[in-house]
Amino acid sequence: MPGERWARERMGLALNAYNEFMLAVARSLRFVREKLGLEGLRPRFDEGSSDRRVFLIEVELPASAPLVIAVYSTTEEARPLTWSRVEAKLRRLRRYAAQRAPPARDTFVAVVTASPRARATGPAQKRARRSKVALGTVKDALKALRGYLVKRLRGLIKSLREKEAKAYGELAELLRVLYLLASRLGPVGIPLHEVEAMIRARRA
Repeated sequence: MPGERWARERMGLALNAYNEFMLAVARSLRFVREKLGLEGLRPRFDEGSSDRRVFLIEVELPASAPLVIAVYSTTEEARPLTWSRVEAKLRRLRRYAAQRAPPARDTFVAVVTASPRARATGPAQKRARRSKVALGTVKDALKALRGYLVKRLRGLIKSLREKEAKAYGELAELLRVLYLLASRLGPVGIPLHEVEAMIRARRA
């Protein structure tokens, strides 16, 4: 039936957008895992909601709460995409994450537009930024994830400097994971030597 065919097409469109995002994250994590020899750095991907709109990615990080990435893949083509529509999707996404994800300090939240014709309004974009939500294309979501990781990295470096401390063990691993994972997604803006300077040298 036409309605069923349309629903399948929408589901496929949503799934394709998520898969593009997920594969970029998975490849970046695989690079970091192999580079640092951290076998525990393996993502867990859930099966998603039955309509293939809502998904979770969970990554165990050293010396940190798990990194939880919650993604809503929307196939709306309405122009403009208003905040009220985005907010309804966020409520569903956060309920889904609360039911399935482990407790975490922060969850990276993204509403990805699967259709190239979808555009969020200016006010919707501003509200999304204030709400710490990535809103836009897969490319936009990956850029926002990179920014999220860089922010965590900068915060950790700042904390170590304020304490006049050096990282070692799992905390040193976390510094390197954040840096390498962010750098696989794009420019970081922090030189590697600055990160390494915050790590205690191994004793001979």
